[in-house]
Amino acid sequence: MDKKDTIPVGGTFYPYVMELFESKQKVGILYEDSGVTRANGLIESVSSGTACNG
Repeated sequence: MDKKDTIPVGGTFYPYVMELFESKQKVGILYEDSGVTRANGLIESVSSGTACNG
């Protein structure tokens, strides 16, 4: 199933990541962080619920 969500500036997609991590689903994530970043595959680990800007 494809799902598209737009998260507001200052928002977080952490709950979505945790849901996908816990259900062991393959994912494709596209996000903007000083440029567009794309990631595909299984989420192997989640380090925290805070954003990393670095």
